[in-house]
Amino acid sequence: MFNKQPESVANDFEKELAECDKAIKQNPNDAYIGYGFRLRILGLRFPEKYELALEVYNKAIALNPNHFQAYLNKGAVLIQLGKYDLALEAYNKAIEVDPSHPYAYNNKAEILRKLEKYDLYLESYNKALELEPNDFETQAQIQTLDMQKAK
Repeated sequence: MFNKQPESVANDFEKELAECDKAIKQNPNDAYIGYGFRLRILGLRFPEKYELALEVYNKAIALNPNHFQAYLNKGAVLIQLGKYDLALEAYNKAIEVDPSHPYAYNNKAEILRKLEKYDLYLESYNKALELEPNDFETQAQIQTLDMQKAK
């Protein structure tokens, strides 16, 4: 795929999306998650696909309001769209659905950092570290924030 022209890659993804449409008819909720993920990846090259990915994740959430991954992925798409407050809502909902998952806290912390809410950022990263004590990336983020606050 990496040696292909962008249009060829887009055509390949369009074919995959058509396959996802078929899968949605068989197992709607999980298929929407896969469909949204493919649209999110395609959005890296074709940003207009992010809006479609957001619609797909909203459909997955409508089918199953307790689908953790749908909220997590929705938050990632909203970040790409620059809608940080809505992304924060999505991550908060993911945490409500599954408070034991460190990724939601990590992603929430990144949004809070972008919104310059540093105390809340640290709180969220500390919770992620509590859930996953050996996560070196989270440890590094906390140390970086501590150094910034010390300046």
